[in-house]
Amino acid sequence: MDKEYFRFYIKVRTALHIGPIAIHNELHTVFGDEAPSLRTVQRGSKWFHDVTGDESWFYHKQIGRKSSNAALVASGDPPPTMVRRTHFAPKTLLCSFFKSTGPVLTHSVKRGQTIDHQYYINNCLRPVIDEIRNQRPSLGVQSIKLHHDNGRPHMHEDVVNYLQLEGVTIMQHPPNSPDLAPCDF
Repeated sequence: MDKEYFRFYIKVRTALHIGPIAIHNELHTVFGDEAPSLRTVQRGSKWFHDVTGDESWFYHKQIGRKSSNAALVASGDPPPTMVRRTHFAPKTLLCSFFKSTGPVLTHSVKRGQTIDHQYYINNCLRPVIDEIRNQRPSLGVQSIKLHHDNGRPHMHEDVVNYLQLEGVTIMQHPPNSPDLAPCDF
């Protein structure tokens, strides 16, 4: 069997919250010596324990891009009017957290609300950790790594202490690199 099939099987079984030993035993029962080693299965199942999150603004109305607004104009005719987004266009701030197996939490921030460290802990991190515990009742947040950017609310001492208390590992960033979270790409 191809390595890609083994990886897919490990990913699916890990998403169903089945431990690496059970996955290895299943593969070994079916494929015998062709099955990947227990160490390979353990390493493969760890790939799916990363949670990433960030905040993003979403506008309620999509304005066309430059290429879609392009038009051929006869010589002497004025160019068509190009619509631009106003400074006060309606928009919503969403905090989203996800794993490789799908979304964990999407939280809409009320208009005018500022995200400080307390808001981030109470309305983002606590629900994320509760949802992970619901998704993984036997494991909880064990071996979960959180990947978010170096924004001030994310790196506040209270946030770091809360995550350490819960047993969640924070993935480190290089200094002065605030936007390395996958949500920003």
